[in-house]
Amino acid sequence: MKLLKLLRKLKGSRLDEAHYELLCQAAELQDEKLALIQSANKVLQENNDLIKDKVRRLEDEIRQMRLYLGGQQFVTAAPTSAGPGKHIQEISDMTVAVLQECLKRDLVEFNCAEMAGCLSCEKSKVKTALKELVESGLIHQDSTRPGEVIYRLTATGKSYAKTISAGNSA
Repeated sequence: MKLLKLLRKLKGSRLDEAHYELLCQAAELQDEKLALIQSANKVLQENNDLIKDKVRRLEDEIRQMRLYLGGQQFVTAAPTSAGPGKHIQEISDMTVAVLQECLKRDLVEFNCAEMAGCLSCEKSKVKTALKELVESGLIHQDSTRPGEVIYRLTATGKSYAKTISAGNSA
């Protein structure tokens, strides 16, 4: 655009009509090419951003799997599988706190009220975390005491708790 204004000023005084037309066409072509290049650049930038997001998500998944698999060295029994569609990496902060408390206090078995007391939190939050842990196969639910549900850490749960503790202390 600026080039066309300059060419108009030069037309007639220093630039004849034929050269003026050729230079105007060249300037218009250059502007069109520049617009195409800018459009292509914008599309490439958007694709690049999408790829970077995907790479970040995949790297996070890899770190989580390495963390989980690193804890598998402690497992002597066959690991229990996580619940249907439930990934161990998706557990909540409260669930992690329950696992760490089991490991810290070396709890063989416990109930919801005992765990709520250990963590100094609401029983309902602990109950939700325990349900999540049972679904993930990290703890086992048992009803050996009348009217009371008892929970036990599985080998996978103990291994995962050790992995989490090791990750937090590093």
